Amino acid sequence: MASLRWIVVVAAFLLMAAADDSSKQKYVENKRACSKIVRSSQENVERYLRSEYPEDHETACFMRCVGILSGSYDDETGVNLDSLYEAFGKGFVTREEYQEESKVCLEKLDEVSCHCMKAYKPLMCLKKQYKKRKEATAQSSLLK
Repeated sequence: MASLRWIVVVAAFLLMAAADDSSKQKYVENKRACSKIVRSSQENVERYLRSEYPEDHETACFMRCVGILSGSYDDETGVNLDSLYEAFGKGFVTREEYQEESKVCLEKLDEVSCHCMKAYKPLMCLKKQYKKRKEATAQSSLLK
């Protein structure tokens, strides 16, 4: 009976790892597709694959495209905080805390006229928040 439980635990772990690899692979595929859609230079494609996103029009349109394909952004509804929480907030903060922290990233978007920048600005702001949470968690675990 114990060995059956062990098999179930290992199978569940492998499925979670495969799902994580699958989502990372899909993200890279989305990046490649969007690089083609916005006609990025090879230099910019390499930047995007390293998750480097300078604030320029091409990059903003690239991020908009990736956001749309991944379901984390839509021109009509804006940023999908539920989707982004699942990817970047869960495990760090509660859903409510994530939504509260995100408010600063969503301010003043009605003043932005470019659809690409309307996607880019909040997504980059949320990315910075994620990095801060990740670093804080890493530092906290080092202190323990």
